[in-house]
Amino acid sequence: MTEQQPHRPVEPSKDKSRFAIVRDYFIGKEGREFDTYRNPELYDRGAHSYLYRRDNLARGMADVAIAHMPHGEDTNVLDIGAGTGILTLELAQRNYDITALDLFEPQLRQLGKKAMEAALFDRVTPVQADMNQGLPFADNSFGSVVSLRATRYVRDFDQWLGEVHRVLEPGGSFVLPVFAVDTIPWKRNSALGIHQPTTHRGAVAAILEAGFEVDKPASSSYAHAVDLSLGERDVPLYYKPKFVVAKALE
Repeated sequence: MTEQQPHRPVEPSKDKSRFAIVRDYFIGKEGREFDTYRNPELYDRGAHSYLYRRDNLARGMADVAIAHMPHGEDTNVLDIGAGTGILTLELAQRNYDITALDLFEPQLRQLGKKAMEAALFDRVTPVQADMNQGLPFADNSFGSVVSLRATRYVRDFDQWLGEVHRVLEPGGSFVLPVFAVDTIPWKRNSALGIHQPTTHRGAVAAILEAGFEVDKPASSSYAHAVDLSLGERDVPLYYKPKFVVAKALE
């Protein structure tokens, strides 16, 4: 997330209509796209609704990430833009230790609460930081980096990828889903504006340029990672990503 978005208070008792959520997501006027996000409980309620089914999306994302963990369950994982921990906790319950980074303290507090309730607190390390100001970790700190929906708030994608590469150990895995629905907000928040590449092909090109090796067969083989055929992994058609599976080169 980026702290350059204007702050607008939200009344915790009020939900936004589905129409207002979609409208504000694409327009982003006065930071209204963050209204629901600023209230973690409302955000979680919406994220698990039929409009998003983000819990199912996280299960599919976890399937992809785990298939490429370099050290199995001993892999130390960084989740960038962890929010209230939907992906973080999905990985933690599968016996992985996760560092969960997010800009907003209320989201991390909600994540900690859910981790405690699920008896997963020892597996989760919350870190509050702005991903657009660099990642506050030493070189080669992680065996894997994942990020579910953070790219739509990245200011400088090349710089961000450079930081991901820096904190990954050589041979470490990087799994990034690319969503067509994020095209407008990503361009709006990017310093490049309309010139920011947001397609799967554009993301792959940038990731290669940043010093990664992209596993193209693996990336394409996960086209159905969020389909009904895998159990509770189905999400709406507009919420299906294309995955990029990559490995950090020395």
